[in-house]
Amino acid sequence: MTPHNVEADTHVYDYIGQAIRSVAPWEKDSHDARMAAGLLVYRNNVRAAFLNALRDSFPVIHRLVGEEFFRYLAHEYFHAYPPSSPLVAKYGHHMPEFLETFEAASSLPYLPDTARMELAWLSAYHAAEADTLQPAEFLLRLSEAPETARIILHPSIRIIQSQYPVHTIWLHNKCERAETLKLPNSGERIVVKRPAHTVYTEVVAEGVFNALAAIAQGRHVDEVCQVLGEGDEYSLADILQDIAAMNIVTAVQAPA
Repeated sequence: MTPHNVEADTHVYDYIGQAIRSVAPWEKDSHDARMAAGLLVYRNNVRAAFLNALRDSFPVIHRLVGEEFFRYLAHEYFHAYPPSSPLVAKYGHHMPEFLETFEAASSLPYLPDTARMELAWLSAYHAAEADTLQPAEFLLRLSEAPETARIILHPSIRIIQSQYPVHTIWLHNKCERAETLKLPNSGERIVVKRPAHTVYTEVVAEGVFNALAAIAQGRHVDEVCQVLGEGDEYSLADILQDIAAMNIVTAVQAPA
């Protein structure tokens, strides 16, 4: 169990206390008790806002563990990772790391990667807009410099690799499906994307995943080929065809 951090609590509420004191209509010396009571109310309201933000950001984890356990989980997370900013909507990015060491959830080892999946979805949803190349146009531009070109992915692209069938678990609970969940026997490699106005997720083959990881690192096509090695399921040409069909490429940069 993560211990409470009283000093962290004090740090979290510093900016709240300052705001209250700056607008308080009462005199500090004569109404210390009222000020303390008002600060307590604000603290409780702020805590509730951040805990509600966690529920909104991690709806699948909330569904997996239930309301009571999630309240406990969120409460412990709040103390382990106190907010450093009043921007409530961005709170929770340490959730995967927290769940990896949260003893009370140790019987659910897929939860950290589920949290990564939820964060990837949110990050893709809020990513910048960009136009993507049609598959034929992408492949045409790539053919002009087939080895030395660099492929630029849409800003929303997020990739996750898990030893657990996280995408299957996440999708089943995200859609609140009632039927019995049938899990694959292996982990999954996932791409999260939002090429237009809707976030999409899909499980991809190892070769496609490895290629996207290399492309995201800025490697040119020849280097991507080296990353794939001999053990990958598809040839580079097949992988590039799959990437073209995903509608996630915004540009092909020829060498200077």
